[in-house]
Amino acid sequence: MPNTDWYLHGGTVLDGRGGARGADVRISQGRIAAIIPRTTEPEGAPAALPAARALDCTGLLVAPGFIDAHTHDDTAATDPACYEAKILQGVTTSIVAQDGFGWAPLSSDPAARAAFVRYWRPVNGRPQSPDGTGLLHDRLSGYMDALRGRLGLNVAALAGHVNLRLPHAGFDLRPLAPAQLRQMALALEAALDEGACGLSTGLTYIPARASDIAELLALTPSLARRGLPYVSHMRGYGSDIFDAADEALTLARETGCAVHLSHLHISARAAWGRATELIDHLDRAIAEGLRVTWDLYPYQAGSSVLYQYFAPEMQDGGPDAFLRRLRDPGTSARLARDPAFTGLDWSSYVISHTASGRFVGQSVAEMAAASRRPVAEAVVDLLVAEDLDVGVIVHQTQEADDDLFLLHPACAVGSDGIFASGRQHPRAHGAFARFWRRYVHDLRRLSPAEAACRISGGAARIHGLHGRGALLPGAAADVAVFDGETFADAATYAEPRLPAQGMRHVFVGGVPVLLHGVFDPSARAGEALRPG
Repeated sequence: MPNTDWYLHGGTVLDGRGGARGADVRISQGRIAAIIPRTTEPEGAPAALPAARALDCTGLLVAPGFIDAHTHDDTAATDPACYEAKILQGVTTSIVAQDGFGWAPLSSDPAARAAFVRYWRPVNGRPQSPDGTGLLHDRLSGYMDALRGRLGLNVAALAGHVNLRLPHAGFDLRPLAPAQLRQMALALEAALDEGACGLSTGLTYIPARASDIAELLALTPSLARRGLPYVSHMRGYGSDIFDAADEALTLARETGCAVHLSHLHISARAAWGRATELIDHLDRAIAEGLRVTWDLYPYQAGSSVLYQYFAPEMQDGGPDAFLRRLRDPGTSARLARDPAFTGLDWSSYVISHTASGRFVGQSVAEMAAASRRPVAEAVVDLLVAEDLDVGVIVHQTQEADDDLFLLHPACAVGSDGIFASGRQHPRAHGAFARFWRRYVHDLRRLSPAEAACRISGGAARIHGLHGRGALLPGAAADVAVFDGETFADAATYAEPRLPAQGMRHVFVGGVPVLLHGVFDPSARAGEALRPG
């Protein structure tokens, strides 16, 4: 459907900045042309606007399109079979290249690219859009150009730390020389010049585990100069979470950069209940003048790749080296004696996908028991047989802790959804609708206006996406229109692809991608966004 004028009348406008009022919204040429206050009951679109298409929004909420602060939509944003799940939740922008990995900028060396894709494909999928366009590029601008005309929602890309490190040490776990750090800093500057909205790290993955504070300090001044965030999957989320957070805060104190903590949660049972203590610690940093924010999804399970839970020295050198070690006849026996491995509650690790489709829905403990083998032996054999392509859902947090993180005004919502085969985590299809249902509708802990601010305006401010996340004259016409009483998630761990309910209309850049509840897979109105 071509871009045209629209008139949304009769609804309650949530402006994304904490305001709510009865008003009509005029959309023209992809922008919010006017917000027209109503002093009487809605009477329909004015006759003086014959060129506008009118939508009766009586009884509905009209909000800025939601912004998913942590996604793995680097490929999924080009695939209607995936991004429909986001549109049905009102999400109009995804922040990609999370956890230190993105499709660009990436070394042009074929072996380096192959290793990179092999390691990260279980998370991001294949680096190719449905029409066959390749998404791997040696410059961020190449990736953004490749997205043009292929996006069903907007994408803003971070610069991935691993992408910057790969040309200097590959997947080897070793520190870098000063000259190499300077080269990384220059590469980051180039990515920021080309539109990156910050820098992401994934410090529990390889090779980022080898990065010390000096390496991070070499990069973050570039962010501080531009007012863009250091976005970090930290070194730990268990009993070590305070030390991990302090590392990020040190960067903020030393360089002045903003710090955004990815999927902030407490995953170790021994540390459950310490959310208040951690938030107090972060609040003191905010009171000190540091810019500190975070994101989270409203579920008590995370989702990742099985190989992440192996010691870094096992993975040193990348996928091929890791597989060689796994094939060593003595590896299973060594793992069975390793407290870091045997101490994990493998009944909480549920297999979400494998390359072959085997064992999906079983916990790792159940898989091992069914094969009558020790867990260490069963896990090693599984990773070898599946060429490392094994995803898991990990039940790991306490709801009371998660509530405290999610309700804090520094928190944005990030689905962290992974679009994979098998039985993926329901958060890709439900995170935003679940957030609304729980905190606005069920618990009444947030007003609709407050919630809209968290799920739209908050992430826009964090990443410098001016003109997004707010319904104001002149802003981009990314708009979600929904029934606040029925907006809710349906996806479950057993049926993770059930669509969210209650969303009526969604506009991306003034183009209706969802109209009267019907999704249009041909509407490719999304843009590759730059900060500013």
